Amino acid sequence: MKNWKIEYSAQSEAEMRDIYRYILNVLNEPIAAQRKIRQIYGTISKLKNSPFRAIVDEEPLKTQNIRRINIGKYSVLFYLDEENRTIYIMHIYYAKREIVNIFTESDTQP
Repeated sequence: MKNWKIEYSAQSEAEMRDIYRYILNVLNEPIAAQRKIRQIYGTISKLKNSPFRAIVDEEPLKTQNIRRINIGKYSVLFYLDEENRTIYIMHIYYAKREIVNIFTESDTQP
């Protein structure tokens, strides 16, 4: 069976840069910054083989068919386009943020 492809939104790419800059500049941990970014991209890449492993059971994610995986202190929101076998990465954010704020701060449509 053919693997899924992954596409990143401009928002998720900006959030990834923000995560890197925060760890690098605020925490002053350049090695940890690189390691965290590799970990996030590596975990997202694994979704190609099993995109349905992330279960959504809370609002507002459930009604919008948006899935979430947690990677350490960060969460990734994504949408599955089953027809085109595409995983759309929508947001990458600090997991302790309220999920409702993610939806009100930016457009989450894939």
